[in-house]
Amino acid sequence: MSHAIRFHATGAPDVLQWEVFEPAAPAAGEARVRHHAVGLNYIDTYIRSGLYPQPSLPFTLGQEGAGEVTMAEFERISAPDMIERIRQFFHRDGNALPDP
Repeated sequence: MSHAIRFHATGAPDVLQWEVFEPAAPAAGEARVRHHAVGLNYIDTYIRSGLYPQPSLPFTLGQEGAGEVTMAEFERISAPDMIERIRQFFHRDGNALPDP
């Protein structure tokens, strides 16, 4: 069971909801990361307010994080390269995209 701060419509801070959700299984080229720490930045407030529209909702805040890879569906990628790519490409359904 996972938890996330998400919103289903843009607006003021009261649109934020602490939710339980089940992340999708990683597809080919994706990895699941169990976060131990997540950072929120100004960009998250811009996204929440609607200033930076997202392609679909709900949206999960916290595009920066630190944790461990718990599932991966890809081959032939070095661990340091995988970590760097995961760091850059968090996905809204709880998985990370390691391939550029």
